[in-house]
Amino acid sequence: MKKLVSLLLAFLLAMTLGAAFAEPVIVEPEMPLTDTPVTYEAMIVLHALDTGDPNEKSLYVEREEQTGVDIEWTVVPETSKAERIATTFASADLPDLFVNMLSNTEVLTYGTAGALLPISDYLEYMPNFSSILETMPDVKAAITMPDGKIYGLPSINMYSVWPGNGVYQKSSVFINREWLEALDLEVPTTTEEFLNVLRAFKEGDPNGNGIADEIPLSFVYDGWSETPASLLYGPFGIIGMASQLNVQDGKCFYAVQDERYIDAIQYIRTLWDEGLIDPEAFTQDASRYYAKGLEETALYGVFVDWAGGSVVGNEKVLGEDQTVNTDDDVYIPIAPLTGPNGDCIWANEPNGISTNRLCIASTVENPELILRWADALFAPDSSIQEIWGQFGTWTIKNDDGTWTRVMNPADVNGDEWLLQSTTRQLPALVTDEMVANFTSLYPDGQTGDKTTDSKYQLATITAPYAVDEYYPSVVLSQEANERIAVLWTPIYNAMIEQEVAWCTGEGDVEAEWESFIERLNSMGLEEVVQIYQDALDAVNS
Repeated sequence: MKKLVSLLLAFLLAMTLGAAFAEPVIVEPEMPLTDTPVTYEAMIVLHALDTGDPNEKSLYVEREEQTGVDIEWTVVPETSKAERIATTFASADLPDLFVNMLSNTEVLTYGTAGALLPISDYLEYMPNFSSILETMPDVKAAITMPDGKIYGLPSINMYSVWPGNGVYQKSSVFINREWLEALDLEVPTTTEEFLNVLRAFKEGDPNGNGIADEIPLSFVYDGWSETPASLLYGPFGIIGMASQLNVQDGKCFYAVQDERYIDAIQYIRTLWDEGLIDPEAFTQDASRYYAKGLEETALYGVFVDWAGGSVVGNEKVLGEDQTVNTDDDVYIPIAPLTGPNGDCIWANEPNGISTNRLCIASTVENPELILRWADALFAPDSSIQEIWGQFGTWTIKNDDGTWTRVMNPADVNGDEWLLQSTTRQLPALVTDEMVANFTSLYPDGQTGDKTTDSKYQLATITAPYAVDEYYPSVVLSQEANERIAVLWTPIYNAMIEQEVAWCTGEGDVEAEWESFIERLNSMGLEEVVQIYQDALDAVNS
């Protein structure tokens, strides 16, 4: 696990000199892979917005012509996936391939039972995948089962890691610049300054409509990127909420187990008691959160989101020039707050690795051929097209070996545009070096690289504060998975119920915290933590 200083140095070097980490050695195989066409059967779960037939996707038709390998696709709806998996393996009448179908638990269950091909036993046919395992230890750790075997191939996309080079930032915090200017306020940098700004937002009528309708701070408590896990807990030295798994000095713990959690909850309680937090923050879903943010009259003073546009509209976070933090932006991003004891941290987490994108049944005929076919998916041109679309309409292969992504027309949904020629579900590899050689072509004719993307710009604001230790992608044993399944749900529900109660005025966290931890321990919290600690120790060793 890399230390923060190393991450930041590598990040800065990569921006000026290109990728700083070792890159896999990837080879383009000779085509066709077979002179005699061979057909394999595959089951696949598609992206929610993908209504196309994989058998007719233009990239896949072209791939069949190039390789000599024909894949006959059967689409399984997400809603019936679990049932289809159970009945398929029970019948022993297996398709050759499972794409975007199996979880780690299912791979472990069916792999160790002999129903899935142990891909790691066939690496002699997979030079590209072998190089990935040698140069990307995080990938190897994420896909290796407890028996030491690999049964599923991943998709690895370093472009989707923001800002990149090992630092992934999911959430950003936005503050209403116009409200700050109307009330002659500065952007807050500490928890005390933040408290005072929120008070001013509540009392000063900054939206100027003469109605006390301002919402100083809003978020989605049980959201994805809209939660205040870093904003409100980071200044106290931990990443929340209660059920957030932290790692510090090699030891993992849930936020609720640390005494610093008490200080964070007391601060949140102050915000709540003074009416500075959205009354719906702990109960609303994303759709309700977005609806209020998109009102014609600005209601939010501060909010949390992935990139802001979904909550208040792109024009308010990017302005006319479509860039972050400029004078015409209504909302601007703020850096992490410093707490009363000088703490200032932000969440970091593993990303860019999607496991089990392709699993192969042990009953497959001619496994050497299908593994050579799968290994070819990691070649650069194949990977670029799998993720961003076939060359010609969706992406362009430039004469100098670089690639250009053609952005969706204004009247076409971005996801639907990407899914016209590809499912985006098969294994692929986009490395940091490839990211440096990848640009986007916008409808107005302008081009840009990853650094021009608004999410990249937002991520660089919090990246210097990203924690250097976080829980990695690991695979638990079948026994551990079964034990977690028994213990975790009631523990999690108790954590959430009590945390919301403490934050919203019920009970006293300082007086009740020790007894609550005892209650959680009696439910098995210590055992859960030990399971994750053992897995972490195994990865670190």
